[in-house]
Amino acid sequence: MAAHRLALNVTWSAYSADLLAMTRALAYKKHSRPRVVHSQAWRAAERATRMRALIVISIAIGVIFYGHSNAPTESQMRDAFEHYLADQTAQTVEFIKETGGPSAVERVKAAGNDRFEIRAFRKLECQQSQAKPGYDCTFNVDIDLANGMMHRALEGRFYNTSTGIAFELVEQPARTSFAGR
Repeated sequence: MAAHRLALNVTWSAYSADLLAMTRALAYKKHSRPRVVHSQAWRAAERATRMRALIVISIAIGVIFYGHSNAPTESQMRDAFEHYLADQTAQTVEFIKETGGPSAVERVKAAGNDRFEIRAFRKLECQQSQAKPGYDCTFNVDIDLANGMMHRALEGRFYNTSTGIAFELVEQPARTSFAGR
């Protein structure tokens, strides 16, 4: 085989092919360890990324299931309770109009007794109702009235209707005392 000159002044011969192959093998061996270490680090990073993705997916599934529970949110409860109060107020004003006439309604409105504002609302606990559809919930509410602030801890049933969530007050049993028997 004839000798050929390469650009680096290296002489090419039959032995050169063997030397080149051995040099490549040594270079591969020399560089293969860092590649394996790099490859292992890459695999570890890939596993960590997969684990993070699984955790995020698990959290998302949990949020979706929790978010799709039928229990009303605090905001939904507040809106339903506010609609309940507005309806109760309108019924009371209508009753006053029927029994006391228009002048009685004017006195109620002049005193501001037909207006209210919910200042604070806090959901405490909700459990699915055993007796009727919906959820039995307890909550604290601060209502600003014409004669001052009213703070109450109440219990009621929140249930779905065609127009949204509605509220029904759970009447507390009247306490009776038998003194002086």
